[in-house]
Amino acid sequence: AVAFDDAVDPGAVPAYRAAFAEVSGVLATAGLSADGHGSTAQSALFSRTNAEWRAAGRQWLADPVEHKGAIMTSLLVDGRPIHGDPGLPAVSRVFSELREHPGTMRLLLQESLAYRAKLRTAWFPARRAETFNIKKHGLLPVVNIARWAALSVGSAVLPTTDRLRAAAGSAMLPADAADTLIEVFDVLQRLRLRYQIRQYR
Repeated sequence: AVAFDDAVDPGAVPAYRAAFAEVSGVLATAGLSADGHGSTAQSALFSRTNAEWRAAGRQWLADPVEHKGAIMTSLLVDGRPIHGDPGLPAVSRVFSELREHPGTMRLLLQESLAYRAKLRTAWFPARRAETFNIKKHGLLPVVNIARWAALSVGSAVLPTTDRLRAAAGSAMLPADAADTLIEVFDVLQRLRLRYQIRQYR
């Protein structure tokens, strides 16, 4: 995504988006494909001025169902600057008030619990035809819970284990549960990395 300075000429934005599309094309040629759902900087949804991002963030908080507000919120609270202003993006500052919007928090919690770890598939892969996707079946549930737990305590940290530590001991995430989730996340990440290195070799 891109956040334009509010002083950027609106007439120049289409040219920027065309350039972002060209960059995506070059990366795809190199084997780094863009998001299949269109969550890229060439899309008007993901390239706005700071003022437009703030307005959109407030709209999503006010009505998380309309315009996929809960999904957009989840995407943007995970965002981190990679070029330009290294500070907290304008839209992220809006989400610092997230705890004051119980409707959005409830939808984020539902999303967090929608993906459940498939332990049976993990432990008994030979008995089933399906494969075990470490990211989808193991890591994603932990990532989602960590995001929601951190938001519930007002933390703006981004790494999953940091989010779990920030929420540990709160009413939403007991310390022992946080410790377990951190251990599970670390073990699965190492397992995934080992497998990817084996594939590369």
